[in-house]
Amino acid sequence: MRDPVSEHGRSSGVSAPTSRIEAGRMISAHFDTRTRINMKLALDRICRNRPRGEDHGFRRSVAENIVRCALAGRTGIGQLVDAGERAVVTTRAVPKPD
Repeated sequence: MRDPVSEHGRSSGVSAPTSRIEAGRMISAHFDTRTRINMKLALDRICRNRPRGEDHGFRRSVAENIVRCALAGRTGIGQLVDAGERAVVTTRAVPKPD
């Protein structure tokens, strides 16, 4: 299984969670409370008022970018929101399969 937070197929050193519970534990193990709160706020801020904001695939794409950003040590709310916005731009640029 490919690492969900790797970029271009390169491993980020974090094994891929196989369930929502494992994903939650991975987040809890790697980040302090303030970072987790900032990550959730960033995700909610990006997805709020977006036409696809409740779409699971859209939220997942945004969340993966936010996690990547936090793993790189950029944990401020502004940095995490910027990472989420980059995911929105990238998601828009990828053509939908027919």
